[in-house]
Amino acid sequence: SMGAVQASEDMQQKPVSSSSKMMEAMDGPETSAPSHDVKTMERKMEREFRNALCILPQLKLVNEVHMALSRAFTRSDADSLYQPAEVVISVVEKFKEDKEIAPQSIYPSMVHRLYINALIQRNKLDKVFVYATALSQAIRGWRFASMLDDILRDIAFPKLRQFFDLALLQDRRRPWECQRLVQATLMLLRILHSCEHLPQNLHRASPQFMDRFTARLRRALEEIYRNPRYDGSQTLEGVMDIKRKTSEGGRSTVDSKRDAKDLVNYLKLQVMNIREHGRGHQPLHPGKVGAFRETLNKIEKAIDDGTLGAGNSRRTSANSGAGS
Repeated sequence: SMGAVQASEDMQQKPVSSSSKMMEAMDGPETSAPSHDVKTMERKMEREFRNALCILPQLKLVNEVHMALSRAFTRSDADSLYQPAEVVISVVEKFKEDKEIAPQSIYPSMVHRLYINALIQRNKLDKVFVYATALSQAIRGWRFASMLDDILRDIAFPKLRQFFDLALLQDRRRPWECQRLVQATLMLLRILHSCEHLPQNLHRASPQFMDRFTARLRRALEEIYRNPRYDGSQTLEGVMDIKRKTSEGGRSTVDSKRDAKDLVNYLKLQVMNIREHGRGHQPLHPGKVGAFRETLNKIEKAIDDGTLGAGNSRRTSANSGAGS
């Protein structure tokens, strides 16, 4: 639980002099991380810890996290907004958004640990990798950087892989269902567009997951477009907010072409937003990311042409007949 998270070594401790072993857990386009003069880092840290503008916001954040967790653990209701993980995320992100305080702040490692653990618990795994990899690179040479690498490699990645594997499972009775698949795909794209380095295990697994997500999304869209059993219900619930026309009986009208086109447009819009809010450079595994965008364009054209899944329509009809 969040209360069981122990405070790790504070950032004030002396950093290690070599970062070569720490980089073994990280991998990316570059062969090594930027080197830092450890002595210079120590002197800079000492100056900052004598600066009240740095220390006071730090103490304020620690106090706010402590008070918020105390209130969360004493509540008897099950409101998700007051769960310890949500409380930590809310407090830290509100603090980060404060433009007057945030630039002066150096968060204690305890706060970093609590925040990352909370993100993992709430399955906000893309935020985990974006936040922790950037922090790890920024403090390379300090012992806490190695601890962050271990968390990503041994805790965050296995949970991310589990989420991805579940997202790739297909409901045989409703093969067009793709809510979790869309979430997983966008999560991986955010990671690839926002991180400069990844743990070695995720860096190696990402191309295969990107290929599998692309293929599964195409099949799901073909099922939406071609499957005669497609009823339009709950398919896009939780993925998109689109107002549907209803018949006199109050039921949403089924329009396979519209639903498939809407989902493709939604994905293209999300990809564009991810690119705009990324790190401003080429994503990791650019070939796989580019192939995904190109697949969306081809699917959109096939929908307009009426040819999406044409080769599979006979098989889909046979399967639906067997299952009815």
